[in-house]
Amino acid sequence: MPGQIRVVTDGMGLARDSAYRGIGTYCRHVLAALAEEADLEVTALVPTGTEVPDGVRARRVLRVAPGRWAAEEHDLLLPLDLLRTPGDVLFSPGKLPPRWSPYPVVQTVHDLVPLSDPTASPSERREWQRASRRWQHAAAVVAVSAHTAVEATATLGLDSSRLHVVPHGVDAAFRPGPRGSTDPYLLFVGEYDPRKRHRLAFQVIGTLADRGLPHTLRVTGRIAPWYAELMAQLVADAPRPDRIELLGYQNVDALVRLYQQADVLLVTSSAEGFGLPAVEAMSCGTPVVTFDTNASQVVGDGGLVVPDGDVTAMADAVAAICTDETLRRDLRERAVRRAATFSWAESGRQHAAILRTEARRR
Repeated sequence: MPGQIRVVTDGMGLARDSAYRGIGTYCRHVLAALAEEADLEVTALVPTGTEVPDGVRARRVLRVAPGRWAAEEHDLLLPLDLLRTPGDVLFSPGKLPPRWSPYPVVQTVHDLVPLSDPTASPSERREWQRASRRWQHAAAVVAVSAHTAVEATATLGLDSSRLHVVPHGVDAAFRPGPRGSTDPYLLFVGEYDPRKRHRLAFQVIGTLADRGLPHTLRVTGRIAPWYAELMAQLVADAPRPDRIELLGYQNVDALVRLYQQADVLLVTSSAEGFGLPAVEAMSCGTPVVTFDTNASQVVGDGGLVVPDGDVTAMADAVAAICTDETLRRDLRERAVRRAATFSWAESGRQHAAILRTEARRR
C-alpha cells in the first residue's frame, strides 16, 4: 500500500536451530504483531523452507553452510541480501547487528552473556568482541529487560537515549490446566548451554530424593549434537541419574501440558536476558524456584528466589511447595497474576513504534 513503512527483518531467528530456541519464539510473536500494523509492510529474509507468520512476506535467501559455520556464512551474506531488498528500516532480532545495512538498524539485545558471564565459550566471547563496534551504528537498540539495558550501557557503551526496554510476552496457549499427575515431577526448560547449569538442577533432585520425595526431574530443550556427550556425562555423574528424564525439544502443546502438571519449575541459570520459561510456567500457574541472579528478574513475587548456587536452599524451597498446600495455592495465584503483566501484543506495539520513529528519521 502507498505510504507504508517497509520493515525488513533478518529472519534467521525463524530458521534452523534458532527456531527451537527462545529467539525463535520472540521472532515469531513480534513479527506476527508487526504484520497486524496497517502502516507496516514486513518482509523477512529467510532460507528456503522457513515458515513465516501470517502477513509477513518471505524473501528467500541462499544459505548452505552446516552447523556452526552457518552463523558466519549468514553474517557475510546478509549485507548483500539487504542491498538487494528495498526497505526503510531493518529490524535485526538476532544476537549481533549486521556488518552493514543500507537503511537504519533497530537491533535487539537479548543478553550480554558472551561478554559478562565466565561460563561463555572463549570463541563466542571473541566473536562478540570483534563485533562490539557494530552496536554503535545501530539507530536504536531494543533491550528485552531493564537489567539487559543496564548491561548494554556498561558493557557496550551504548547511549541510553538509543535504548528501549521492551519485555517479552507470553503465548495465550500457556494457561492453567488440569493437574494431578500420577508421577510427580519438577520441570527444567531450556536448550543445553553451560550457563543453564543443569548440574545444579541435578543436584537439587538428588537432594530431594534423599529426603524421600518421589519426584523426578523432567528436562526439556534441544541438546545440540556437539553437547550430547557432555549432557550424557552430566546425567551419569548426577547423584540420582534414575530421577532424571531428558525429553528433548517439545512443541508448544506438549510443553503446556508439562508446565501444567509440574509441581515446580527450576531455574538454575547463571544469567538470562529475560527468562521466558519462568513466565510461561507462571502463566500456567506453576510455581517457580530460581536462584538470585538476573534470571530471577521476571519472577518478581510470582515465585521463590534463593541464594545463587545454594542447592540446599533450592531443595528446601521446592520441598516446602510440594508439601504445603496453602503455600502451593498462594504461589499459583501469584504466578498467574505476575505472568499477566507480560504481553506479546504490547511488545509488538512498542517494537512497531520504535521502527516507525527510525524509519521516519531517515
